[in-house]
Amino acid sequence: MGGSTSDTGNYIRIVGQNSKDTISAPKFLGLSLLNPSLARNSSFKHGANFAVAGSTVLNSSFYKAKNVTIPAINRPLRAQLQWLRSFLNPHCKSPSDYGKSIREVRNYVPYVVKETIQVTRARVDPVRIIQSDRFWGLPIGCAPRYLFNFKSNHTSAYDHEGCLKAFNHLVKYCNKLLRSALASLRREFPRATVLYGDYYGGYQHIFRSGSHLGFDRRSRLKACMGSGPPGVPVCLDPRRFISWDGLHLTQEAHRQITKFILKKISRKLIPFQSLILSCCSASPKGPLSLIETVYQLGDSTADAGNLIRITGSNSEDKVSARLPYGETLGKPTGRFSDGLLIVDYISKALGLPLLNPSLARNRSFEHGANFAVGGSTVLNSSFYKAKNVAVPATNTPLRAQLQWLRSFLNSTCKSLSDCAERLRRSLVIVGEMGSNDFFLSFLQGKSIREVRTYVPYVVQETIQELIQLGLSKVIVFGDYPIGCGPIYLSNFKSNDSSAYDDDDDGCLLAFNDFVQYRNNLVRSALASLRREFPRATVLFGDYYGGYQHILRNGSHLGFDRSSRLKACCGTGGPYNVNIGARCGSPGIPVCPDPSRFISWDGLHLTQEAHRRITEFILEQISPGLIRAT
Repeated sequence: MGGSTSDTGNYIRIVGQNSKDTISAPKFLGLSLLNPSLARNSSFKHGANFAVAGSTVLNSSFYKAKNVTIPAINRPLRAQLQWLRSFLNPHCKSPSDYGKSIREVRNYVPYVVKETIQVTRARVDPVRIIQSDRFWGLPIGCAPRYLFNFKSNHTSAYDHEGCLKAFNHLVKYCNKLLRSALASLRREFPRATVLYGDYYGGYQHIFRSGSHLGFDRRSRLKACMGSGPPGVPVCLDPRRFISWDGLHLTQEAHRQITKFILKKISRKLIPFQSLILSCCSASPKGPLSLIETVYQLGDSTADAGNLIRITGSNSEDKVSARLPYGETLGKPTGRFSDGLLIVDYISKALGLPLLNPSLARNRSFEHGANFAVGGSTVLNSSFYKAKNVAVPATNTPLRAQLQWLRSFLNSTCKSLSDCAERLRRSLVIVGEMGSNDFFLSFLQGKSIREVRTYVPYVVQETIQELIQLGLSKVIVFGDYPIGCGPIYLSNFKSNDSSAYDDDDDGCLLAFNDFVQYRNNLVRSALASLRREFPRATVLFGDYYGGYQHILRNGSHLGFDRSSRLKACCGTGGPYNVNIGARCGSPGIPVCPDPSRFISWDGLHLTQEAHRRITEFILEQISPGLIRAT
């Protein structure tokens, strides 16, 4: 049910093919494959679409009393409900606003919500579970049609993204009332499943992350096709636009919003069906359960306690062995975070226990081991000695970690065939190794131009070592946008405003460009590896994209927008970072709620950031993992 945002053909069957209102018929957009309920000689085996473009929730008589003109073909929600007999999936839409003030239209909202809840209550069977999604409005203040019709000369009427604040506040008010009403409905019918479809949040997601998702940032407030008579121009590539005609969305926008909403509701709609949703809870069922072991290689972003077992008890590198590190877990574990890491969430998603550090004694390694060591590089220490770059004495480069893995397999496998079978059922993760190769070089005065020449060696070393091991399934992580990291922003700050991006992120452009160069080389090398070993599953972990996702959608995901470039644990300057006063040192303050921060100590991330990035990455790679098993 619904209006033009979900109508798949009822409207043109009501007005007639020759009506001027059939402008949408040739290229009407929609993701649903349901036939319109008024279609003849069509199959309705799997449901029907009762939506009619231009329809309201409240009856026409309500608006007549308010002197608001409604189309003669209006089929309000109650009328559409009368069409429905066995299944109902309504789509709410707030009334059109023609000449009425926002204050007056705001008064209509409780009636709209009440009508929606009443018709929902009428169809809920308290004996059996009914699954129903309730959708509400998008941020209309960002829609081209609203921006054009209700433009203002007052800059204060717009937010920093160019949207009309008052209209978006109206929709938020609608959403708040509807959420509250649905909560009451759930209490009244505890055995029913009543879900809220966050259309507003989905639109904001693609609006703010548009560039990453393939949309043209410059066109996010523009329509692909102007409204009017035949001959109105259409953009060359609708997939680059969010808005189709100024009011309705493009197919690609619908697809991305659907992904966003399903990701939020599918846990309750279809429990435990996807790997993405199991990353923080239940064990998977099906092909993914065939992955029995995980082996992790990496640096401090993946170290679960190896470094603190290498260094002496009085070493300053022992910070991860004492609070506040590990405070979310209730104790320090050697992880460079307040809690869990990405590898921990991947293990949970596969239904496996958390990996123990490989140097731990009297621990179980039945389901794999974590060989990562904080501060490690990809290339051997000799490479950096020749470049006059000092690396920690504890450096355990990738080649050494892989040798640990070989030794581990040789000591635990019964035979060569047993090792081959174990690797077939294993997943090897190479963390975003290389970050120390670059950070240590930058910190010791090397230019971006010079460090850029190291990148091919780092990538080549990674790939060569993987080939020699003969792996079956491997994930190789790219690096995150280091130009957004508090420690980079603090240590390499610039007085030149052009050094920072213009996306309201405040990140250092040159460092992010450097990482994208590195990530592109990794992607290319992995593509070559796939061609060389077509039976192996080689996946790229998009750490960069995951970090950007939470950076740009932080407020929606629960992060504090004002703290997105600050460290939770630290002190000094605008980024809470002072390399001479590290997190874990006496007297260094810690934020009261790490889950509101992306960065934990300026270099490493919080548990909540790790969880969100894992969700993002698993959404991308889980199809490849499923095929591999």
